[in-house]
Amino acid sequence: GDPALKVNGAGAGPVSAEWMLPKSLWLKQQEAQTFDSATYICEYQDYINFHLTGRMCASLNNASVRWHYSAQTGYPLSLLSRLGLDALAGKWPREVLPLGARVGGLTAAAAQHLGLHEGLLVAQGGADAFIGMIGLGVVRPG
Repeated sequence: GDPALKVNGAGAGPVSAEWMLPKSLWLKQQEAQTFDSATYICEYQDYINFHLTGRMCASLNNASVRWHYSAQTGYPLSLLSRLGLDALAGKWPREVLPLGARVGGLTAAAAQHLGLHEGLLVAQGGADAFIGMIGLGVVRPG
């Protein structure tokens, strides 16, 4: 297998159908025009943050868990190539932010729509199961 598969599950698999690569491969094969015309292909969270702040960025947590992203080596370009998804790398957010990092402040339009203050801090989140563990206080082994 490709070295990028070791990022999630130590290469033991399986790759879940909910992760970015299977969904993107399906989109390319079944809805090629949509895939080709998309400026961004990202997680819902990236899309929401973009509309809240005007900044397109990915979560290190989501990218690592679901995209085979490595903080050391970046996006899994060799794996994308093996899958015929070379174009996907150009559609992913250029920035990858760690949990809790400042994405930006609410834009005027987002603030008005939500009834909140313009400039309100939007922080980077992550995958629901991982963030839920933190919320439950599961912060150390045992």
